[in-house]
Amino acid sequence: MPLLVLSRRWAVLSLLALLTLGGIAPRLTADAAKWRERLTKGDPDELFASVQAALTSKDASAALPLIELALATPHGHLAVAAGEALAAIGPAPLKDGDVLKAVAAGVKAKEDARQVNLARLLGAWGVPEVDKHLAQLAAGRRAPEVQAEALFCCGMLTPGGEQDFPEVKAAVLAA
Repeated sequence: MPLLVLSRRWAVLSLLALLTLGGIAPRLTADAAKWRERLTKGDPDELFASVQAALTSKDASAALPLIELALATPHGHLAVAAGEALAAIGPAPLKDGDVLKAVAAGVKAKEDARQVNLARLLGAWGVPEVDKHLAQLAAGRRAPEVQAEALFCCGMLTPGGEQDFPEVKAAVLAA
């Protein structure tokens, strides 16, 4: 296995361990802890299989680990797949303050790659409750790569009514 892949994996695992030991990471239920373990170990194919398991189970306890995976992965397809799994779960996880904090932290991330992956996740999730966050990523004050990906992901949304995604609509018009 290439050294770069190993170093990325260890970096992600080390970060999660540091956050957990430092008390920064949210306290997880037993189910969420199982999902976190499944969604932080393995090569991209194994992670994708775990994301697909979350999609078919529609287990809301997988929401936070799915968001963490999407933000940490260097593989864009995993961020989209995590968003699709969240779409199967629906908007219910957004009632959890830790999920909202993770999304807000992703919007404020300093690394463009994390913001791009968040845009992919939110676009695939596609619930109106993510309107504000996706609109912030599509704003003109972002790096061009982030804004372009966020605008592309805005196109993935399927509004069901006149009032769905008003902030995204304004961000697209402003772009």
